[in-house]
Amino acid sequence: MLWVGDKLKLMKLLVAIGLIASAPGCATIIRGTDQEVAVNTNPVGATVQFSNGQTCTSPCKIKAARNQSIMLNISKPGCHPQTSTMMPVLAGGGVLLGGLIDYGTGAVYDLQPNPLTVTLVCGAEGMTPPPMPVPAAPATVDCMSEGGVRVRLVGTVCPDKFTPAS
Repeated sequence: MLWVGDKLKLMKLLVAIGLIASAPGCATIIRGTDQEVAVNTNPVGATVQFSNGQTCTSPCKIKAARNQSIMLNISKPGCHPQTSTMMPVLAGGGVLLGGLIDYGTGAVYDLQPNPLTVTLVCGAEGMTPPPMPVPAAPATVDCMSEGGVRVRLVGTVCPDKFTPAS
């Protein structure tokens, strides 16, 4: 026969076992496997293309998987395009709440930096420089050799043994 004190100990043990058994997946339930990420640009209105296939115009927010890195291509007409990355980082709350299930689902991670802020280089300094002008053809002079052969030479003066051709 169990005494009242033994029954209380048994109840505490059963409650503890129940809590431990239900802990895995806790972060998955509380935090979820997706996260809202925000992108801000200066100037606003840039097109943001994410490696997961989503696109938005800044400032904007999207939902992304917590456990996958995201590459971002940011562009705006008149500005130099930029590339950035958001990386999964172990989150303090997710680690405390998580178990093996949470590591598998990615719920223990946060994408960082969040929000991502990018300053675009715009105007003349942000644009690809125009092509260099083609240099003018070098100056030439028509000369006549001693043998009466007409030649065109680079320069402005006929060398010795040549006379200017008329």
